[in-house]
This record gives sequence, C-alpha cells and structure tokens, in this order.
Amino acid sequence: MSSDSKAVDIIFSDLYDQYGVAEQQLRSDYLFECAQRLTPTGWLVLNCWKEHRGDGLLQELAEQFSEIHTCTTQDGNWVVLAGKKASALSSAQRKQTLRDLSNTLGFSLTPYASRLNEA
Repeated sequence: MSSDSKAVDIIFSDLYDQYGVAEQQLRSDYLFECAQRLTPTGWLVLNCWKEHRGDGLLQELAEQFSEIHTCTTQDGNWVVLAGKKASALSSAQRKQTLRDLSNTLGFSLTPYASRLNEA
C-alpha cells in the first residue's frame, strides 16, 4: 500500500468478468492487499458463487483476518465477511446491537444475521 493511501473501514469486493467471479478476487495477493488497505478494525466482504465454497479461500483469509463469517444468499451466492480484529461482544451484546441497528435502519437485520455462519 502506498504511503498516500488512506485506510478504510470496509471493502466490498464483487469482481466479475465474462467467465464469472474474477479469479483475482480469490488470489492470496489480492486478499493481502485488501487487508493492508483496511483499518485495524476493518472488514472485507467478498461476494462469490456457491462453487467457491470451501476451505481454500477460508484458509487464505485466515492468514490475514481474525474473524470470518459466511452466508449463502437466496440466489445462491456465497458471501464471506472477514474482520481484521475479532469481536469482543458477547452473544447478548450482539443481539442488542442488531436490535439497535435495526431500529435505526427501519427494518430487521435478524433474518440476515441468522444466515451467518462462523468459519
């Protein structure tokens, strides 16, 4: 990362080419670069296809990230959320945070949160 680059809190990566998910998005050097561009508490969100589910990508991510969650969307996409720092929230605190955020947003996040799996 160049010295003039600013760190960000979140990166959404949804890279596709004419063949489907761009292989760049799955490479270790790309994942490393994403991790370098995030703040210490930042998150990387990867949108992949169900065909990419497996330990290979998760192992690559585990080298750069402390907390990893996955979920499958209704359309069959496999979404990976990777946090640089593991959350210190208890289960009760997470539920309360979800309720508070749901109230702020005006819709429930519970159905989405219930789809998350810890990797």
